[in-house]
Amino acid sequence: MGVDDIATLLESHGEELPTEDLIHLEKQMIEEDGEMPTPEPMSTGVKVSISLRRKKKEFVT
Repeated sequence: MGVDDIATLLESHGEELPTEDLIHLEKQMIEEDGEMPTPEPMSTGVKVSISLRRKKKEFVT
């Protein structure tokens, strides 16, 4: 790694990454870890609300 490479790296450190680069980095991290990120579980209140909406639709139709 030369002086020019280090200067370029330091200059680019503050730049934002495009969405495509972020997606690529996330995929690399998942492959390295060997697992997908775990989604947060829904609270019981949300589950009940979803269930009631489904029952209401079944009753109406």
